[in-house]
Amino acid sequence: MVRFRVRCGVLLLEVIPMDNSLMVNSYRRHTNPFYVLVVIVGILFTLTASTYGVMTVKQTRPSSRQMPSPLIMLMQRHGLTIMIVELSVLAIATVAAIGTDEYWSGRTAQDMTTDNKDDGPTSAERPP
Repeated sequence: MVRFRVRCGVLLLEVIPMDNSLMVNSYRRHTNPFYVLVVIVGILFTLTASTYGVMTVKQTRPSSRQMPSPLIMLMQRHGLTIMIVELSVLAIATVAAIGTDEYWSGRTAQDMTTDNKDDGPTSAERPP
């Protein structure tokens, strides 16, 4: 295992040997593909919204007599539709990422309740 620390403004790199006995009881965490989709669509939405904003600002300046770029022309024709579709996909991917998080983490509800029982009694379970 590699651990990074900052001490006195200096980045330190520590290499810690792994004990194989610790790996037996641990679970394997898989990457949730919906998180990847959320990041990609989020970046695309940010770029689209920025381009749409630039197009709007350019339209407010009548002194600009240049031929608009193909990207600006695309935004004039289909910008709002593109943003609505991207926002819808982003919302669906976000709900899917949250809903499938337990599945992709490799843990079941039973594992989580077992972990919580190991923490000791809660304040409601403690004797007065």
